[in-house]
Amino acid sequence: MSLPILKNPEYLWLLLTFLFLLFFYFLVIAKKKNTQSHSSLLIFKSLQPTWKEKIKHAPLLLRMIALFLIILALTRPQQKIGQAFNNKEGIDIMFILDISVSMNIQDFLPNRLEVAKKEMVDFIEKRPNDRLGLVIFGKDAFLQSPLTFEKELLKSFVNRVDFLDEVKNETAIGVAVATGVIALKDSKSTSKIIILLTDGNNNAGEIDPITAANVAKEYGIKVYPISIGNPGKSVVKQTVRDPFLGERVHFLEVFMDESTLKRMAEITSGKYFNVKNSETFSSIYKEINQLEKSEIKEAKFNVYQDYFPWIVQLILISVFLELIFTHILLKRRPF
Repeated sequence: MSLPILKNPEYLWLLLTFLFLLFFYFLVIAKKKNTQSHSSLLIFKSLQPTWKEKIKHAPLLLRMIALFLIILALTRPQQKIGQAFNNKEGIDIMFILDISVSMNIQDFLPNRLEVAKKEMVDFIEKRPNDRLGLVIFGKDAFLQSPLTFEKELLKSFVNRVDFLDEVKNETAIGVAVATGVIALKDSKSTSKIIILLTDGNNNAGEIDPITAANVAKEYGIKVYPISIGNPGKSVVKQTVRDPFLGERVHFLEVFMDESTLKRMAEITSGKYFNVKNSETFSSIYKEINQLEKSEIKEAKFNVYQDYFPWIVQLILISVFLELIFTHILLKRRPF
């Protein structure tokens, strides 16, 4: 075990002054006592000191002890008892998930949205040191979960995401990214990223994607767009439930604006990805996981036990005992 150290050693000079005064006081007392003993030796030789005479110096002694302890407390003696570690510095990540009608297409089974949610949950589990959040969007954007370390809570939010009845095949990508930027802009993290999952083009909202990307750049936020399906115009089969005819398959024309998504990634120093099947989804998240590694810092610092509280208790005990000796046992007047 290491020796105690003084946090405020500059107060030691008070301790030296106290010891000098203490020595001087007892020198005077001893000289006075010696003079009295010689001059009155014959007169008081047969007298025995009473118990009050024996304890008459106790209040002064206790006061000196209290003063000594006060000076000792000011020096703040401490003892090293071990070391502690602080080893987490993660990344702030905001997911932006498209829930427009086209995400219900079954070229990914059971559909694009469910596959995107599953891969998102797997990615969340692999980021234990990061804060993550979720924005969902179609015609409008909604902050579903602010940045949080509570991974189980976030996964439950993701798993509950579904299509809204009023959501049409409209996609407000710019508004969604702007919502993510608002959620990230005040973050103190050294790395902030947006993972945008969409299968469409910006055909709704008052903010265009390029403007949103430039705002993200101003706040040091990288955007990683992941497009789902074939770029450009395509016709895909979609199974729908008709209240009168039951399930039926119809063809839906969709358009993915790949060039805008690429430009967003370029502006923010992110990277664009395209997913054409379920198998490549995992590899894309794996690549993002490698590109955006959490910076784990192992900051080591010493842990000390401070004796200050114990010394304060001893000071209070000394003062309390002095009051007992002075006013109860010796019955001296306070003034």
